Amino acid sequence: MTTRVAVWPSGTCVVWKAITWGEYRRIRALPEPPAVKAMAVYSFCRVEGPQPNEVIAGIMMWISQYELENSPFAGSFTALSLPLEQARAKVANTYLLSAQAFIASVLKVPFDKMEEWDADTLLIRLAQAELIAGVPLNVVDPSTNQTSKMAKSDTTIRKKPLTSNQQTALARRNENDRTNIKSPRTINTIPQR
Repeated sequence: MTTRVAVWPSGTCVVWKAITWGEYRRIRALPEPPAVKAMAVYSFCRVEGPQPNEVIAGIMMWISQYELENSPFAGSFTALSLPLEQARAKVANTYLLSAQAFIASVLKVPFDKMEEWDADTLLIRLAQAELIAGVPLNVVDPSTNQTSKMAKSDTTIRKKPLTSNQQTALARRNENDRTNIKSPRTINTIPQR
């Protein structure tokens, strides 16, 4: 849970958390004036500080405006782009978050249920998800240079061997299709006069 702290010149200190998606939608759907919406935001967000009925209206409005405008749920580019890039980097650079997403995708296990697992259960479920998907989620050593690994990696495409039916069809095509053998691109002929 991300918390924020603000101290006003009057000495009032408020610690609040970011609003959830459900809270954001409920507040936006309220057919009430801005002051009532600000009271709802403050009630949802307050962790420490004055009670909602005791806080100064300006503080309550400032926190409400900050949460509603800067929340990624607002959908604006500026509120979404940087937090999304930070979240992508966090998931990409944290093996356990990547593993959790992989397990949730393959095994359809809710994230909150995974929070109760011990290490053995996590690793068994990860191995099961890898087996089902046919793709291992390899641990990468962060001390190695990724670009040098990519440059050294084998870029050849490995194909499965042809089945016997495919081999028979290919042989028939080669026997029956003489244009592949006598095409103008493969035979140099001099026109006769």
